[in-house]
Amino acid sequence: MCNLSQGIKEDGMAEIFARMSRKGYSPEQIAEMTDTDVREVKALLQRIK
Repeated sequence: MCNLSQGIKEDGMAEIFARMSRKGYSPEQIAEMTDTDVREVKALLQRIK
């Protein structure tokens, strides 16, 4: 995947994670529901705060 595509994917995932977090989902729940590593979820949530 090219750098632009990777950035777009990360931005989209960060937005989804942020919405889920605002609705009260924990990083662990978000990771399980999106089949994503919990460390990646936490990193993206930190980046957007």
